[in-house]
Amino acid sequence: MFTDTSINQNVGLRYNWDFGNGRTSTFRNPGTVFINNGTYTVTQIVKMVSPFGCADTNVRDFFVRGPRGNFFTDLNGDTICRLESVKFSLKDTSDLDDFRWDFGDGNALSNVDKVSHQYTFVPPSGQTVAKLIMTNSDGSCPLTRDTIIPVFEVIAEFQRNDGIDTAICFAPYPITNFSLNADEWYWDFGNGQTTFDENPLIINYAQAGSYPITLGVRNISLGCTDTIVKTAVIHPLPEAIVVGDTLCEGQIANVFVSNPDVNWMYTWASSPDPAANGLTSASTATVPLRTSSYTLTVTDNNNCTQITSAEAVVFNPLGITNFDTTIIVGDKVTLPVIGDPNLYTFKWDPEEGLSCTDCLPPWVQPLEDITYSIEITDILGCFTESASYNIIVRPETFISLPTTFTPNGDGINDVVYLQGWGIKEVIEFKIFNRWGEIVFETTDLAEGWDGHHKGVLQNNDAYVYKVRVLTWREEEKAQEGYINLMR
Repeated sequence: MFTDTSINQNVGLRYNWDFGNGRTSTFRNPGTVFINNGTYTVTQIVKMVSPFGCADTNVRDFFVRGPRGNFFTDLNGDTICRLESVKFSLKDTSDLDDFRWDFGDGNALSNVDKVSHQYTFVPPSGQTVAKLIMTNSDGSCPLTRDTIIPVFEVIAEFQRNDGIDTAICFAPYPITNFSLNADEWYWDFGNGQTTFDENPLIINYAQAGSYPITLGVRNISLGCTDTIVKTAVIHPLPEAIVVGDTLCEGQIANVFVSNPDVNWMYTWASSPDPAANGLTSASTATVPLRTSSYTLTVTDNNNCTQITSAEAVVFNPLGITNFDTTIIVGDKVTLPVIGDPNLYTFKWDPEEGLSCTDCLPPWVQPLEDITYSIEITDILGCFTESASYNIIVRPETFISLPTTFTPNGDGINDVVYLQGWGIKEVIEFKIFNRWGEIVFETTDLAEGWDGHHKGVLQNNDAYVYKVRVLTWREEEKAQEGYINLMR
């Protein structure tokens, strides 16, 4: 800018300026731009319009000197990742006394060419402006050149234990991936397990301990990466060993922790007998009326809990009673005896005919009247009880077949069986058609005729059957009759 300082200034003056750079002006206080360095002769002519047309000329030389130049980077239009560096270099400079780099991230550097700068932050807009400010030695004539630096960030981040991020008691360990701008993931859980899953969700550690969890992420298109490491702390559960008891009804049950710890807290519950409910010591001394499960909840100083249990086995009188029954010869009868063979001893008299002497309940198949006596004693000798089982056997034999059956496939009365009482063995069971041809025969009491002969369902008709059986008295009995087949 040029300022007119002419003396005896009058209204109506005319101004003619020649700046020596190919530009002119008629303003009183004009301005111009000197693009190149050099010496410029500036001429000012001031002339009165009237009445005399007097004029004066002022000529001065101006020496223009300022920095020129630019810079380039190794970006070539690319986007950098956070923590990557950009190289800055001067280009085409002249008359450069001082210069300063402004990297656009709050950092600056003066008078150093070919500098590499690392970008450790990401601008909110995703890009920043780096500048080169060039000046004369006195700071005058600043010339600024700039370029855009796009910065991209991939962030590796995950939460432990559903966001609480604290140690947990031994259990499957939950993690949640909160990484940003990534499309490739790598997990190392610190126990030899790895995965490329985006969200593994649960880690199953084999034992308690501290495990470094490493998450590495990558943006495939830009190649940006990030890594984070957090420690998973898993406390062990308290491992209390509870010892149960075996006792007679009315005695004290001592159920206790065999490995107590001063850092543990205890809460007991028992069922179905509530004798131990609410107890808080390492041992119990109660009088349960029946066998009960004692459940212990143990809590340690990490607030980790374990639930374990033991049983107080109580021997109560079984309350067995005498038993009388009547059966048909050949039938089986179950003797009503209760009790656990592992906890009670059984003494039978007689033992012959019992399906077993150490199982419950046994069955018998007597051929004549008999009385069984039993004496039961528990393994602690708390109680001894006895009973008698009187069985009357009726020596009857009865052979029976239905008069009609309907083998039509409806599942009802489709097969005709030999039935009866007191049958020890089937000697023969035969069925004949009206021409005397055998259409069915068997010696198996459990096998019946379904109305087929040689794979063909027989016609509606009356069929003759012949039966011979052996009774439990070793006597042979025979019977004949008719069966009506109706499809």
